[in-house]
Amino acid sequence: MAAVHGIKVFAASIAAKLRGWAWRHRCILGLEASAFRSDENLLPVLLQAIRKEFDRESLETGKERLALFTTLQETSQTSSINGPALGLVVDIVHAVSYDQGNTAFATLHIAHHSPLFGGPLGIPSKANLAQVLQDWHQAGIPKAKLVGSVPLYGRGWIMGNSNDTFLGAFSADQDLPSVYTNTSGYWPYYELCQHIRQDNATVVFDQRIAASYAFTKTWWVGYNDEQTLRGQGSLGEQKRIRRTVCERCVS
Repeated sequence: MAAVHGIKVFAASIAAKLRGWAWRHRCILGLEASAFRSDENLLPVLLQAIRKEFDRESLETGKERLALFTTLQETSQTSSINGPALGLVVDIVHAVSYDQGNTAFATLHIAHHSPLFGGPLGIPSKANLAQVLQDWHQAGIPKAKLVGSVPLYGRGWIMGNSNDTFLGAFSADQDLPSVYTNTSGYWPYYELCQHIRQDNATVVFDQRIAASYAFTKTWWVGYNDEQTLRGQGSLGEQKRIRRTVCERCVS
């Protein structure tokens, strides 16, 4: 991320740039938190500078203020990012809650990438949507500004043993590459639905993690279906979280 001087220069120019692109509707600028720990302290500084310029531009032009949001990737950032300062200046904070079980994926354990509760391996863990949102709220982000995300792609494996279909079991490898993404272990939602129908897969809703998975004798895939999306939406209503959004697919 740029130094403080560069941040000020960037912030001063961005409002005019956005208006110059002649957006017909309210424009939203989104910035994602860097994975580099040295940059994390500068994120609130950048957002504060941009918000100041958005406020000034709105006051001078009489137009509705440009909206500002940020994306936070890891809950480990709660100790290094100034949550209260960030929560004051942004309109929306998108807390990424999926694919946080990378240890399981690296060791080829069968795991769910987007559990609502529990964890990727079906045992207690902080790597779930409910805990991620709670951690960011406790770090200073108002619930009314928090947005949780739900992926609409599946993560899967080739079975190591056709009888071991449970979370935490060993697999032989990541699943076959997607026709659409050509990436092993990731299937877009429409593609995994085709596999489930064509291969007559068994579908399971796991109460421990409040999420679904499907399997045959050769493959296993965890994903979100209508039932899991209802549960994740209900969590947002119960916790008074702003909303949940769907991430369409992997790139």
